[in-house]
This record gives sequence, C-alpha cells and structure tokens, in this order.
Amino acid sequence: IRTIPLGRPVSGRISSPFGKRTDPVNKKKGFHEGVDIKGKKGDKIRATASGKVIKAFKNGGYGNYVKIDHGNGYVTAFGHMQSYLVKKGEFVEQGQVIGQVGSSGRSTGPHLHYEILLNKKPINPTKFMKVAGMSHTFSSDQE
Repeated sequence: IRTIPLGRPVSGRISSPFGKRTDPVNKKKGFHEGVDIKGKKGDKIRATASGKVIKAFKNGGYGNYVKIDHGNGYVTAFGHMQSYLVKKGEFVEQGQVIGQVGSSGRSTGPHLHYEILLNKKPINPTKFMKVAGMSHTFSSDQE
C-alpha cells in the first residue's frame, strides 16, 4: 500500500482543481493535469508513496520539479518548488520530505503543483488526497 500515493503532500487548500480551467497566467482555456495546493514559501513537501525519483531538475514551466515512480503504474509529480531535496535515482519513503513549497517556473505565487499519473495518464489526485495514507505524516508541516 505504500506504493499507492495517499494523503496530502503538503497542507493547504486546493487553489486550482484537476480538469478544465482557465490558465491563471495566460488566461487560455486548457486542461490542468494536477491540482495546485496553496502554501507558504518553505512549507515541507512530502512523498505520498514510496518510490524511485526519476526526475529532479529545474523545468522551465514547472520550475523546480520532482517526479517519483512508485511502481504498479503510479507516478507522482511535484512542481513550482522553492527547492528539492532529492536526486534522480534516489529511493524515497512515503512521508519523506522531498522539497519545499515555492513559486519557481511559470507561477503566480507560492503553491505546489501535484500530479498523479496511472499508466502514464493523469488522474484526479483529490480522491487520493482524502485518504490518510499516514495521517501523522501529512497532517502538518511539523517533524
């Protein structure tokens, strides 16, 4: 079960949901492949499942960006981070701090862009976020 992304990667409210929306930067209609979670700069971002980091780099649009392969077709992606604390090839545990909330890349303010992909297709993370994978891990930013 630790390979299924459960719980919230960071506390905060969803400021932009999954699905059709008007882009906050260019005002064009499009499809948002994840959710944006409003946060404070520096808030801890945690892995929602154990897995292997397959990307950790500065991406143009998503800024500081991390992608984790959890196996069984599940992959999570995290964007607009102030910093990331993992590197490609590293194995992370569910609940491990992988970065900090920021506003890097094409962003209008501090938040986390969070995606879940299943078999390479984006799926709505909201229902997975409602499940407390490890409630003590995701309930606050305190360690």
